[in-house]
Amino acid sequence: MVVAFLLDTLIQAKAVLPTSELMQFYEDYPDEVLTLIAYDQNRSIDTVLSLLIRAEREGNAPRWLLLSTLFGGGYFRPFEEHLLDGLLFYFKIEIVEGNYLPVLKPRSGWGVFGGIPGGVLGPVQWPALPGQYCLSVSPEPGDTVMSTTGPVFLRRYVNRQNTCSSEWKTDRSELAVGILTTFFPSAFFWPDFPLLKGGKATIIWQGPEKTRITIQEAKSQFFQSCRDLLLARQKRNMPTRSWSDAELRSRIVVTVSDLRTDKKIPIPSN
Repeated sequence: MVVAFLLDTLIQAKAVLPTSELMQFYEDYPDEVLTLIAYDQNRSIDTVLSLLIRAEREGNAPRWLLLSTLFGGGYFRPFEEHLLDGLLFYFKIEIVEGNYLPVLKPRSGWGVFGGIPGGVLGPVQWPALPGQYCLSVSPEPGDTVMSTTGPVFLRRYVNRQNTCSSEWKTDRSELAVGILTTFFPSAFFWPDFPLLKGGKATIIWQGPEKTRITIQEAKSQFFQSCRDLLLARQKRNMPTRSWSDAELRSRIVVTVSDLRTDKKIPIPSN
């Protein structure tokens, strides 16, 4: 109870404490500890990475998303190496009819790094009941925005009324692509990679043969975009991989969806 009161007060004051001191409370109050770590601009980056890997193993999306923004300026080679190790490229192809106008929905960008500035703890009023906290990817009234990436929200509750969801809304590899296609500082030239960021192509049905050719062209363009990303990172001395064509293709997951009304003629499989 005393620890709950203490953490509640510290969070409401946006207090800054050393990561090493906070970690003793992580097992019982993980989201409270992560919130306070986010306030500390001098946090231990190695600890952040180990907690991110743990959140990934536990399947906790909001913790992973928040931790992914705490590497200060977007540069931390071990984090990028970790993303590359498990990287998959997802590419969705939709087959439609007529004059269909596709809407490009880009992946989440990583434009804000470094956490939330904390402050010096001043006079505070102890709460009547200790609040507990949880991180969520689904907002409710009264939540605090912890990160616009994801996004991630902090919720305070009492009497164990935890309503937070820790489920993933976006695949971890899709999030990794969003991170790896973002380059800092922005003053440097960096390709836009629209096909990778969009992750989707819409193809108008033109009959079996022409549609088959168009699908193959889209797959080839996506493969080349993946290769271009790895080469661009190599040229800038950023963590990358020298995968062979076969290795790279094994990491590309393509799904073809038939959104036509008339499906009498099947979509060509190859």
